Parts: sequence; C-alpha cells; structure tokens
Amino acid sequence: MSQSEYLEGPRFIHHELRSGATIVQPHRKSATDLSRSRELRAFLQAKRARILPRDVGVPITGRRRLPGLTREDVAHLAGVSFKWYGRFESGAASGVSRRFLERISAALRLTAAERKHLYSLAGFAYPEGEEQALDSSGSLGPLLEELGHVPAAVFSSTFDVLSYNATYDCLFKHSRQPAGIEANALWRLFMDPAVRGVWSEWETVARRAVAELRCLNRTGSSLPMLLELQKELSKSVNFENLWAKNEVADRASPCPRFDMQVGSVGRLTFEPSILVQNESPKLIFLALIPTNDAAREHIRTVRRSALKTS
Repeated sequence: MSQSEYLEGPRFIHHELRSGATIVQPHRKSATDLSRSRELRAFLQAKRARILPRDVGVPITGRRRLPGLTREDVAHLAGVSFKWYGRFESGAASGVSRRFLERISAALRLTAAERKHLYSLAGFAYPEGEEQALDSSGSLGPLLEELGHVPAAVFSSTFDVLSYNATYDCLFKHSRQPAGIEANALWRLFMDPAVRGVWSEWETVARRAVAELRCLNRTGSSLPMLLELQKELSKSVNFENLWAKNEVADRASPCPRFDMQVGSVGRLTFEPSILVQNESPKLIFLALIPTNDAAREHIRTVRRSALKTS
C-alpha cells in the first residue's frame, strides 16, 4: 500500500512573519477530534483482542503478552504496512481511504454495525446497502455449517466472499488471504497463481466469471467497488483478452462443471449449486457438490483435518 493511499499528509498551520520567514506548527486537534481518536484507539484494540491467532491462521511464535491479535497481525491480515496501521490505531484517521477501512474491517471480522461505527470514527459515510449485505450473509451462517460436508460460501454481487464454511476454507484457503481486494474471488481467479493452478479448466471458469461481471448492474452503491475491481483486473492480460470478447451471462444461466486438480490427489469434479437472492442486497449462495470419488474422498480428508485443528 502506498503512502498516498493511506495518508494525505499531516495538516500544518503556516504563520508568516514580517521578516518573510515561515513558522510551521502542527494543526492542533479539537476536543472532539481527541475524543474520537481515543474512541478509535480503544475500539480497534478491543476488536483485535477478541480474535485468537489460530482462528485466522496466524502462526504463534514465541511468547505473547496477550491472547489476541497484535498490531503486526492485523497489518499482515489486512495487507497494509505496520507503520500505517500503527498510526491509524493510535488515532490518526485523517486521510485514510475507503479501501483501507475495508481491509481493516475484514481483517478484524467486524459485523455490519461495527463496520459502520469504524467508518463513522474515521469520518466516512457507510456505503449504502453494504450493511444489509453483511447482515444477510451472516444469517446464512447456520446453513453454511449445516452443509459442512460440502464447500459452500456466500458472495456479494461483486464477487466478495462474505461468509463461508470450514470445508470451503480448506479447499480455497480463504482465511489466509489479506483483506480487501485480494480476498475477492474474481481477483484471486486472475491474480493468485495458487488459485489459477487449482482449476483444470481455468479458462472455462474465468470466461464465465468475466461474462457475469459484464452483466452486473453498473448503477447504485456497488458501482465504486465494481470499478475498482475492474481496474485491478485490467492488470491481467488474460482478463483483458476475455473482456474484449464482450460475452454476457447472468447468474441464472447454466454454470459449467468445476474441475480442479489438487496435487497428488488428482482431478476433483464438482457440480455447482447456485442460489441467487435477487432483491437488494443481491447475494449468491454457492455449494460445490462432489461428483467423483476423488472429490468425495478429498472433502472427507480435509474435513477431518479441519475438525482436528478447530
């Protein structure tokens, strides 16, 4: 993350003297600013303290003074520099970007209400419709766990992974991803070599995903996120080539079979089962049903492994 993405720079008051010299003094925070900074610091400290490192895939090395996440852990999970996160948690919220807040919110696993509060403390209006999407995806948690024998997840209309079960995580290693754009399923499909290497028919899957992206409604509150995602994806030559085909598909169209190649396990075949919530917020529920013996056995193996470490 670049410095400009996080901070516009400290604000200063310039005093010109009669001699022409200039004295530069840091801008003094008001009582309201100081109160907000203290609240931001306390809020972030409380939220990282409640998360155990093992729950988010952070290795524990050496002794820790407290059981929760450290500042370094949060910075790593969010994919931001420790310096910038340290400044932010200290109360220096001036100049942060929405993308930065999105990364921190995901790393700390904030609820919709908590995200809204964080945005408020940082001086941002919460994106319209996002609170609904997060709350709605959370209500599907019991269903995801009930389907624990198959990989299942809930996505936003812009391919953000909102919720998933342990079996999905074992297959796609989502909890190990930095927060923000790097955790987006479509971004990973094009930009993460590990994900691309898993798909036996990568181009078929990628072609369908790009066709769905083109079909998305380009109005409303999701537009900024959609434009940011497309900008990031345009760095991929493969994405640009598929985008140039001008193909369109909606989520109701038949979806191709998912074929994956997992190391020495071999070829795994899954039939995607997709449910789409069309009203606002639009959510996509995906379950991958194993259809060959290798897939069924692999899912049983990863589930046993997940249960042992939970």
